[in-house]
Amino acid sequence: MGYAIGFITNTILALIFGDGIIGTVALCLLVPSFIATLIALIRKTHDTKGIDLDKSKNIQIRTYIDDMARCLSAADLVICRAGASSLSEIQALGKPSILIPSTNVTENHQYHNAMALVNKNAAVIIEEKDLSGRALGNAIDNLLKDKNRFAQISKNARDMAVIDATSRICDIVLGLIKN
Repeated sequence: MGYAIGFITNTILALIFGDGIIGTVALCLLVPSFIATLIALIRKTHDTKGIDLDKSKNIQIRTYIDDMARCLSAADLVICRAGASSLSEIQALGKPSILIPSTNVTENHQYHNAMALVNKNAAVIIEEKDLSGRALGNAIDNLLKDKNRFAQISKNARDMAVIDATSRICDIVLGLIKN
């Protein structure tokens, strides 16, 4: 699906994003280490056929994603914080994800959001205290090595989606009006 945003089509497209300034800081600090780990992992486990991964056009770093719907739809794997809106989108699209809950939120709610998916085998979690380029690289590698698990996480995420929220809310409001 990466071709939709200009990437090689026979590769896995991982979309990594944070939620706002505070949510993004830890992920931004991680990106250089993660890319170095990922390039080393690719070189070690895959024949790159002479591609210079250090100058790859298949790595985009943006300060702002202004076409999130297109990027999220194109992604094979999503790596992000665990805000409710992000999780709703991941579930609706049935995207396998690695969730990194922010610790800078009220009552640690992102951790609980993430665990709702993790407990149903619909996502993988890396807590911020355990976050490193190597930890993220290993989580991705473990997911990609097990195609059945990757597919099951996708299915389970999709099964958790609430895609008719608008009509549910309208039914409640209409019910209240009638009473």
